[in-house]
Amino acid sequence: IKSFDDAVNLFLDHIRPVFELILRSSKPVIAAVNGPAYGAGVELTLASDLAIAVKDSYFSLSQGRIGVGPALALAIGLPVLGRKRLLEMVLTGRKVTAEEAYEWGMINYVVNKSDLEEWIINIVKEMSLTTPLLTRIIKDVMMRQLSLIDYASIFREIALFSLSEEARSGIKRFLEEH
Repeated sequence: IKSFDDAVNLFLDHIRPVFELILRSSKPVIAAVNGPAYGAGVELTLASDLAIAVKDSYFSLSQGRIGVGPALALAIGLPVLGRKRLLEMVLTGRKVTAEEAYEWGMINYVVNKSDLEEWIINIVKEMSLTTPLLTRIIKDVMMRQLSLIDYASIFREIALFSLSEEARSGIKRFLEEH
């Protein structure tokens, strides 16, 4: 990324469409978390309609430590986590256990690893009892509430920061440590 436009376009042209596809899908999207979820993995969990995690999973929005911002988490995380939990995650980058994520409302279920697939199958069966038309209407109503969030300006702010020397040094430090 060499310019502000490159940074904004990366978010707007490549990352945002994936998340909008999840959010605007007429069918429920289930996140199955089977281990650590960092950054975009957490954001995908936040964007999903339902989420199931195995007991040893954890979640970390460590982009702040790395030197880039959690753009999507700032937008879609607020209605899921609330202001204080979201700020805790993005400002500390600490690992949130599956149990904490459940208590915070980030995930719907915590299961044993061996039971994950069975849980997903059962939830899909239960959801299939709701008609496709009603499911679409429910998701449309929910999306209208989320559409009040201005994603584009959040992406622009994070893109601008990603060009700073502070962001570049954080990314370099993170890469050297890992």
